[in-house]
Amino acid sequence: MASGWLVAPEDCLREVETFAQNAFICPSAPAQYAGIAAFLPETTAVLEARRAEFRLRRDFLVPALRDLGFTIPVTPEGAFYIYAGIERFAPDSGRFALDVLEKAGVAITPGKDFGTNQAERYVRFAYTRSMNELQEGVRRLGKFLRGC
Repeated sequence: MASGWLVAPEDCLREVETFAQNAFICPSAPAQYAGIAAFLPETTAVLEARRAEFRLRRDFLVPALRDLGFTIPVTPEGAFYIYAGIERFAPDSGRFALDVLEKAGVAITPGKDFGTNQAERYVRFAYTRSMNELQEGVRRLGKFLRGC
């Protein structure tokens, strides 16, 4: 939604208001058609297939990370990432994430990107990659952690 202010001649105010109402009061026609398409059965089928795939990836990655020693107190239910504790491995999630990237070739995100409450103790793993890539990432991560 747009907001702000405008300086305009007083005799143009009605036209400016009319334009603003038509530009910002409701979604555009293409956005409305996209909204309708979101509820079609074939769209629901695609979304359900994606959700099932993410569930498979999550159900692989959460136990795999726990087996490696990461702390994951809650299994995600509505996202495609895992917020995991690294207290067993390092005191600084920023340094740890950089080491994992440089030495294992696995990209994870330090907790500081998601808040300030003990953020240095956490990293985030996304499971948006293919199952094969996740398996390879876990293998590389395990090899890296054995060297810590």
